[in-house]
Amino acid sequence: MEEAASTNPTSDVDLDIRMMRFEHLMDRRPFLVNDVLLRQNPHNVVEWEKRVSLWGDNKSMIVETYFRALEAINPKKSAGKLSNLWVNFAKMYENGDDLQNARTIMEKAIKVPFKSPNELAEIWCQWAEMELRHDQFGQAVELMKKATQAPKKSTVNYFDDSLTPQARLHKSTKLWSFYVDLVESVESLEETKAVYDRIFELKIVTSQTIVNYANLMEENSYFEESFKIYERGLDLFSYPVAFELWNLYLVKFMKRYGGTKLERTRDLFEQALDGCPDKFAKALYLMYAELEEKYGLVRNAMRIYERASKAVAEEDRFEIFTFYITKSAQNFGLTSTRPIYERAIERLPDRHAKD
Repeated sequence: MEEAASTNPTSDVDLDIRMMRFEHLMDRRPFLVNDVLLRQNPHNVVEWEKRVSLWGDNKSMIVETYFRALEAINPKKSAGKLSNLWVNFAKMYENGDDLQNARTIMEKAIKVPFKSPNELAEIWCQWAEMELRHDQFGQAVELMKKATQAPKKSTVNYFDDSLTPQARLHKSTKLWSFYVDLVESVESLEETKAVYDRIFELKIVTSQTIVNYANLMEENSYFEESFKIYERGLDLFSYPVAFELWNLYLVKFMKRYGGTKLERTRDLFEQALDGCPDKFAKALYLMYAELEEKYGLVRNAMRIYERASKAVAEEDRFEIFTFYITKSAQNFGLTSTRPIYERAIERLPDRHAKD
C-alpha cells in the first residue's frame, strides 16, 4: 500500500503543482507586500520607487509604474521627495538615449505643484544637468534663464505657502547658486557679474554668494571691485556672519596694499570693531595690532592691545594680556610691563591672574 502511494503519479504531479504555486507566491511576495503598503498610502514616494526597482529590466512595466505613481500621488500629500521620482523617470529615458522623451518628462515636472519651491528648483537643476551631460551648454543656460525669470523688484516671500512653488521659485538660493556656477563655467565674466548682481537685487544673498563673487573679481584682477562686494555684503549682514566676511576682507585688503593705504586700512578695522561682540573681537584686535607693528606705529599697537584687554570676552583676556606684555617688553623693555601686569591682575579671573 505504502509503496503504491509513494509511486502514485497523481500525487507527484499534485506536489509539483503545489511547489510551483509556492515558488510563484514567493516570487510575488515583494510585489504583494508593496501592494499592501501602497494601498495604505498611495502617496508614498519611497514605495513607488521600490515598485519600479522590482521590475528589473522590464522597461514597459517600469514606464507603466512611473505613470501609475505620478497619477496616484498627490504632490501636497507626498511622503518623500516627489521630485526624485520625476528625475529618475527622465533619467530612464536619458539612459536609453531617448533625450526627447526625457525632456518631455521634465517639461511636465516643472508644472507640478510640489510641496516646496526647493523640490521644483531640484527639477530645473537636474534638467540643466542632463543637458550638460549631452554637451548642450546653451540649452542649459537658457533653461536657467527661464527658471529664474522674475519682476525687476519682487516682493514675493519664498516661505509664503499660500503661493505656488512656481510663483516663489525665483527666490530660491539653490536655483540661483546653480545658475551662477553654470554661467561662470560657460559664459563671460560680464554675464556672470550680471547674475550675481541680480541675486543682490532680489535680496537672496548668502555669505557664500558674497565670498564667491568677491573671489571671482579677485581672480580676474578686479581687486577694488572685489572689496566693494565685501562692503555690499557687510551692509546686509551683521555679526556673527559679518565676522567671517570681515576676516576675509581685511586679510585680502592687507595682502593687496600692505602699508600703502594705512589710513584706509585703519578705518576698515574701526568699522569692523564697531559693534563687534566680545566673543569675535580677539582675532580682529590681534590683526589690527599686527598691522600697526608692521606698517604703522608700535605705540598704536600698544593702544590697540590695551583696548582689546577691555573689549574681548573674558576667556580671551589672558591671551591678549600675554601678547600685550610680550610686545611691550620687546619694544620698550621689561620695566614697561609693570603697569600692564597690574591691570592684568585687576581684570583677569583669579585662575589666570596667578599665572
